Amino acid sequence: MPDMQTALNKVLNSWNQPEIKPVNTTQPTKHAHLLKFKPTNNVTRVTFDYIKAHPGTTSAETTKALVAEGFNYGSTSSILSQLIAHGQVRRDAERKLFAAVKEYVPLKRHIKMPKGKRIVTAPKKAKEVKAPKQVAPPAPKQTDLLATMNIKDARALYDELKKIFGG
Repeated sequence: MPDMQTALNKVLNSWNQPEIKPVNTTQPTKHAHLLKFKPTNNVTRVTFDYIKAHPGTTSAETTKALVAEGFNYGSTSSILSQLIAHGQVRRDAERKLFAAVKEYVPLKRHIKMPKGKRIVTAPKKAKEVKAPKQVAPPAPKQTDLLATMNIKDARALYDELKKIFGG
């Protein structure tokens, strides 16, 4: 059995030596060059992983399961649509969901915004709208006037005309 001093020296020497951490030898993922930011929210990844783990589920079943895990309903249903639009998830004829790729790739925006300064132009002046010319309505014909009158009004007109013209 070694003496006490040599045992203590061994322990102290092992404490003074720096720890050597093993170098990470894992290969970078196939799509590592596409990842331009560090993901902070895992809703998209969890949604993709759920569909990959449960192939053949519907959108309603997927969102219901993820809401039960604590995710927002609107977020999960929106992400499902985006995953389908980006081709990472596909639907069959019966509207069942399946993972179309082996691993999740962060989604990119479809719309590319132009870079550079925006040019602001003055609003265009509205053209003046001319009012249509007022056209006098055609003078009513006697037959039209009599056709629109009832018997009492026609008799009153007759009496007034008789006073004017005599008779």
